[in-house]
Amino acid sequence: MIRMKARLGDFERDIRAMARELDDPTPVARDFGAHVVRRTKKGMPSQDEASSPGGPPASHRGGRGLRGSVTHNVVEDGHGVEVGTPLIYGGVLHEGTDEYLGGPIRPKNAKALTIPISDKAKGRRARDFEDLFFVPAGPGAAPEDLGILALPLGDDDFEPMFALRTEVTIEPRPWLFITDEDGGYAADRFEEQLDKKVFD
Repeated sequence: MIRMKARLGDFERDIRAMARELDDPTPVARDFGAHVVRRTKKGMPSQDEASSPGGPPASHRGGRGLRGSVTHNVVEDGHGVEVGTPLIYGGVLHEGTDEYLGGPIRPKNAKALTIPISDKAKGRRARDFEDLFFVPAGPGAAPEDLGILALPLGDDDFEPMFALRTEVTIEPRPWLFITDEDGGYAADRFEEQLDKKVFD
């Protein structure tokens, strides 16, 4: 889980001054939060695209995964916005440790993580396949490697679909932040609201 809070008063002095002129900055905060969510999601490559080392993580298509979980919430009576995700691995991806070193992911309610290792399995879960069977790890496997789930192909042949692991370590990919362009967007929205206040 990770949440980033942006207070509208934390931006440049002219934005703070405009915020004081508004009786209710909530509309600007709501619009700004939606903008940050859109920009954050747009910056995430799909799982079919290459994700550059250290860049935003790839996400599933169809709104699933990290991309689909990013939301915003107006706080502090309209003077602040929280943007983030409830997904635990979202925080590990972004923060890791204080040195941005990533971190381990372990299953919460299962004995193992299912890691797609076939193109057919990408973006899908093991339960989406009816005929998977377990193949235990062989001698010399790492302690965290339990084996694989495979799809039978006939004649004693099979296709590996998912690796079963008790733990995986992921690299850090900072993805949640405020940019200078975001500050400019907030300033534009404040000006629009002030114009409405003057001319309404």
